[in-house]
Amino acid sequence: MTVLLLLTAIVIEMSGLVDAVGPRSGWEKTLDFLFLEKGARLWPSFLIGILFYQFRYLVPFDRRLLAAVLAICISFAILGDFGTFFDSTVFHAFMLPLLGYIMVFLGLSQIPVPKLFRTGDYSYGLYLYHVPFIQALLALFPATWYGGWWWTLYFAAVPVALIVAILSWHVVEKPALRLRKKFSFAVTMREQAESTAPKPHLSATSASAAFSSPAE
Repeated sequence: MTVLLLLTAIVIEMSGLVDAVGPRSGWEKTLDFLFLEKGARLWPSFLIGILFYQFRYLVPFDRRLLAAVLAICISFAILGDFGTFFDSTVFHAFMLPLLGYIMVFLGLSQIPVPKLFRTGDYSYGLYLYHVPFIQALLALFPATWYGGWWWTLYFAAVPVALIVAILSWHVVEKPALRLRKKFSFAVTMREQAESTAPKPHLSATSASAAFSSPAE
């Protein structure tokens, strides 16, 4: 299905079924939304991740392969002119599996975690808060970020978002997770089942054998 999806996008783009210029019909807008727009890269990426999991015993976990994949991606990023080809479905069909391999490799690697990040789970908070801070900096200092220094925006926004994410974890998220146990139907039913379940008991023979000393 994943391969068919990528091939379908390539065929639609190369066949010219979707008019890039001028008004579009309802079918053209639908095809563009499902296969050609930037958002259409999300579900092929999701399916590629599923494929990596399904074939996890066949995909090589090799640092040399990772280095080769990284070299290809960095080469395209540095040498590419980001023109028409780099926005094409052919390019995406080639790059998405490579980026997926990088993500899976990093996710399965034992990466040293700084002490700061061992005190809580800040990833979700950082995911939530970094976009508002990026948008705020863009609105407050447009000349700076749109003047060719856009890449420095992340160095300015992410540390602030991380501080807010840490506060969010300790003040909001962690206390809310504690309260979840009190209001969770599943947790309540499990505790009731455990309290009413018959306790395992040992027979006289097994009890004697279990508690007898080696000397006996």
